[in-house]
Amino acid sequence: MPATPSLFHPRTLKKALAQHSSLKDGQIPAAARKVLEEWQNMITDGSIHKQNEKKLQPEFFRDLCGTVLGYKSFSQKDKRSGQWTLGYEESSGRGFSDICFGHFSDKEKQRLAPFELKDSRTNDLDVPMLGRKLSTVAQAAQYAENSKGEARWYLVSNCIEIRLYKYPFSNQVYESWQIANLIQPAEYDHFVLLLGAKSLLSGATEKLFEQSQQAEKDITNELYADYRDIRVKLINGMKRENGRFSRQSMVARAQTLLDRVLFIAFAEDRDLLPAHTLQTYISAKGGFDTSWDMLKRLFRDVNDGNRQRDIPRYNGDLFKPDEVLEELSISDELLNELQRLWAYDFDTDVNVTILGHIFEQSIADLDQIYESLDEHSDLQLVQQKHGTSGKRKQDGVVYTPDFITTWIVQKTLGDYLDKRKQEISAEAESLAWWQTYRDILATTRILDPACGSGAFLVAAFQYLKQEYALLNQRLQELGDEGDLFGRELNHDILNNNLFGVDINAESVEIARLSLHLATAEKGKPLTSLRDNIKQGNSIVDDKSVDKGAFNWFGRFKEFDVILGNPPYVRQERLTPIKPYLETHYQTYHGVADLYTYFFELGLRLLKKGGMLGYISSGTFFRTGSGENLRRFLAVESNLKTVVDFGDLQVFEGVTTYPAILIMEKPSRVRKQAPAQAFQFLNVQSTHVSQLTSELREASFGEMPQNKLALDGWRLEDERLQALRAKLTKGKRTLKEVYSSPLYGIKTGLMNAFVIDQETYQKLVSANPQSLDRLKPFLEGKDLKKWRAESRKLYLVLFPKGWTRQQIKSLAGQAPTETQAWEWLKHQYPAICEWLEPFAERGRKRSDQGEFWWELRACAYYDEFDGNKIIYPDITDRLKFSFDSKAYLFETTGFFIKQADQFLCGLLNSEVVWFFLRNMCPQIRGGFSRLKTIYMETVPVPEATEEQKQAIAELAESCQTLAEQRYALENGFRRRIPDLCPKDREAKLSQKLQAWWEMDFAAFRAEVKKVFKQDIPFDDVDKWEGRFDKDKAAIQSLGYQLTVKEQALNQAVYALFGLDEVEIKLLEESLA
Repeated sequence: MPATPSLFHPRTLKKALAQHSSLKDGQIPAAARKVLEEWQNMITDGSIHKQNEKKLQPEFFRDLCGTVLGYKSFSQKDKRSGQWTLGYEESSGRGFSDICFGHFSDKEKQRLAPFELKDSRTNDLDVPMLGRKLSTVAQAAQYAENSKGEARWYLVSNCIEIRLYKYPFSNQVYESWQIANLIQPAEYDHFVLLLGAKSLLSGATEKLFEQSQQAEKDITNELYADYRDIRVKLINGMKRENGRFSRQSMVARAQTLLDRVLFIAFAEDRDLLPAHTLQTYISAKGGFDTSWDMLKRLFRDVNDGNRQRDIPRYNGDLFKPDEVLEELSISDELLNELQRLWAYDFDTDVNVTILGHIFEQSIADLDQIYESLDEHSDLQLVQQKHGTSGKRKQDGVVYTPDFITTWIVQKTLGDYLDKRKQEISAEAESLAWWQTYRDILATTRILDPACGSGAFLVAAFQYLKQEYALLNQRLQELGDEGDLFGRELNHDILNNNLFGVDINAESVEIARLSLHLATAEKGKPLTSLRDNIKQGNSIVDDKSVDKGAFNWFGRFKEFDVILGNPPYVRQERLTPIKPYLETHYQTYHGVADLYTYFFELGLRLLKKGGMLGYISSGTFFRTGSGENLRRFLAVESNLKTVVDFGDLQVFEGVTTYPAILIMEKPSRVRKQAPAQAFQFLNVQSTHVSQLTSELREASFGEMPQNKLALDGWRLEDERLQALRAKLTKGKRTLKEVYSSPLYGIKTGLMNAFVIDQETYQKLVSANPQSLDRLKPFLEGKDLKKWRAESRKLYLVLFPKGWTRQQIKSLAGQAPTETQAWEWLKHQYPAICEWLEPFAERGRKRSDQGEFWWELRACAYYDEFDGNKIIYPDITDRLKFSFDSKAYLFETTGFFIKQADQFLCGLLNSEVVWFFLRNMCPQIRGGFSRLKTIYMETVPVPEATEEQKQAIAELAESCQTLAEQRYALENGFRRRIPDLCPKDREAKLSQKLQAWWEMDFAAFRAEVKKVFKQDIPFDDVDKWEGRFDKDKAAIQSLGYQLTVKEQALNQAVYALFGLDEVEIKLLEESLA
């Protein structure tokens, strides 16, 4: 099996060591060398094994941490600052680490890196010692986790090996040093570079880690760019050179060829095959043998073995004979492209993790390849419009982050095995107990029903391998070596524990390759995965519906754990199988996406008590199309954990609104949701790099499953649920008291029908009658709290049927388009001259009336003229305002007709924002979409006339103050372009747009920076006087507005009967 990946990328380390060596003339400093020689001798002669942890600790800390790495204990603290950097038995919340690197003084303690030390009898740092629950690594990680956000690293050692881990990074990745080898200058230099006090405490090591992560990302993208390019060239070249075969067939063979070459290149660099095997075979061509002949011979030798060339027999499925591939002719020129792949170093530069990421992206691109495939023309290089799950950036690789894969495996497989351990009746930790657990492990069946690149199965394999290692150690300690899992452990796990299905044949091959790369051992055949990783359409089992339908019987039934990342496929692509889905799935909805059915399938396939864990879209929490899935999960699952990521881009460059759901299949049939609580987390992180610590450290809330409403899931604790219930109990809704909100006008061609102030003036000047058809217009982004910020836009308004009605009243008959247009030109010549260039596009749009210049039907044009409350559909806070100016607006704006100031005050209150924010769908950037179905349900409490009047007056005052403040802001802002030279564009920076947030000196500097010209000397005093006066007025209005809004909120709290505790709870939830 490949070695554990290093925490730091070799490229980054090599560069850093070249710049910051700790060696003196290439040698280890004398004091450090003396200490390291003593430790090397203790380890070499075995005397270290006679010392226990307590005896070794003082010497270890003094010699290795002090003399070699430069940390100072309390007794060595700096006399000037009073600080020391090595703390003994430092508390990390719960328990104590042996030592901790950090910044310590009498006043404060910053624990940067807890260090857990064991003696040499702990021969495996990853396995708990007999009688303990946690391994040394897990113990140190727990200290870091309990450090209240201080820890950035953690270390472990058994006095033979020292390991450095990044917190909260995966504990499957670490930097390691053998203490006996530190006497070697290169090892010493590596050791001090990363762990030395100057590096670790200054943040230099942290910076190196960030650079290393970027280096890995760069290599991933670099390798995938080559991989993607080579695949397209192979497909096209193989088709040209083998015309009798279909291009689709060439896609499959090109993928097989790529996979084989990648495995061989990987195997060469991991000492599974002799070095330069590929190059040796290809360069041996001659006579009648081409490079392709020799490469095929190599494939056969890897499959069957070749003792003369020291090639073990790896067989498996990857190198099994492929008749079509054998028949192909492939030119040397085409095969030369493959040399770009084996030029990479698969031992240092490219690890299994990087390959996994590449494979995951490869599958996303394969979908596009098949979509764009044309038998008669070359395939073009795929532009990555879609990643794992939706629109994404054009370049780079998209994959499920490793820590999420690992976390889901822990929460499903890990929790399942923990539960099974508790069911063992034998005495805990006895031989009989471990023998029973051995049988449980051997029979645990894990499925990924949409396995893709195999990432989740690889993570499950790694988890099981650790469990088997622990099991073997315990059986050995208890004297039952005959029951150990031995030589064929990898084979047994692959054959007995892991199963996967994918609809794509190439995905199946890539998943098998991923597992082979993770489990390959020198000299041992690859395990055949033909019966465990299979192709098929997981959600269809009827071949008359889909010839690729998968039969969930035989080996593929009753699983203990099901996990994965179900495909994100829009419902439009499911049309051919929708009739089948409707009759076979309780969760069916006409516009439900594909992932919906994987939840139902997974729970069907689980054994009772089995665990399911998916990272999938969380959009079903609140959508109408997700109601059937919500109803199904309420009854058919025991929810354990729900993590809602909101709009955080878990998949880099892709906004999918993901969520993790962990659940158990109930042990009995029931008709309603259980009262038992599940854990939930509404992720607050703003970047995926912060997620690991939040998943580990965040305080998960708890919520009874039966409190999840069928009309939409809201993840909140019982106190907030009770508060929400109080707000709605006995209250009529907005829809009942006033009306349902109405949306704005759809033009279908904004460029034609929405004009600016300059165009408006031209049209009115040319023909004053144009005023009749030009209406003040707003867009959603113009709608703010208490005000509309008009940009002087106007709508050219000809409603559907208006033209015919006008002409009919004159001529008494329906006109043709030509007649109608001629009439309109006569009535409104300036407007028609403006619209005429848009005629062709106007005719093609769907949102039109009887003629192309008319807008689509709208039954409530007249309602725009009355008093109304207006608001944008997407907002990060409440933005309601009262409109009496008859504004029209487009579809990103909504309004409530015949409204009053009382309602405007109510809607702009903290109470309503609390009600809406956790109900409406969350979208990117912390914004909420105020859908009508949620707005209609806003509670409107009973109020006396006096209460209504008081709130209405407060709302009116707020709006007046906000409008006055905006007038001052905008008035000064309109003057700023006067400072711009005539030969430059007067475009304001963001700072100049918000000029009142600066002082005058900063404003003047920004003017000079943006316009490349200072304020003229003679005008400085005038500008400063106006600036200071207007800014002071704005600040005063802002203060007054804050006071009025606070009074408004208190009045609304009183209407709902909230006490101080409830108000505090509500306000804290909004903070």
